[in-house]
Amino acid sequence: MLRRPKSIARQAAVLMAQNLESAEDASAWMVVFACKSVFQILHTSAAPLIASLIDCHLTSDTANLSYTLLRRVLTALIHHCNSSEQFSVVASLVVDRFCTLSQAEDVNHQQL
Repeated sequence: MLRRPKSIARQAAVLMAQNLESAEDASAWMVVFACKSVFQILHTSAAPLIASLIDCHLTSDTANLSYTLLRRVLTALIHHCNSSEQFSVVASLVVDRFCTLSQAEDVNHQQL
């Protein structure tokens, strides 16, 4: 379900996954399974999904829930990948977003 939608629909699906307050594990596994592919590699939709998660976290009013979701997803994907090369797309995305936000003047550093 999370792999097929385009950017606006994907954002809405990620927001829905983020707001499942009593089902945090189910939310995380929903995103993880959408990002996984066969042979211990990531699906091509992994980068846009993670980008949507990061964007939702940075604009979220409930940063604790989104942080937990993001942490669980990234941890599961790191353990799923066969090599560091397989995870490099997601790692680069996380580092790029962090660098961009840390250089902004009006950033809430607690969300980083």
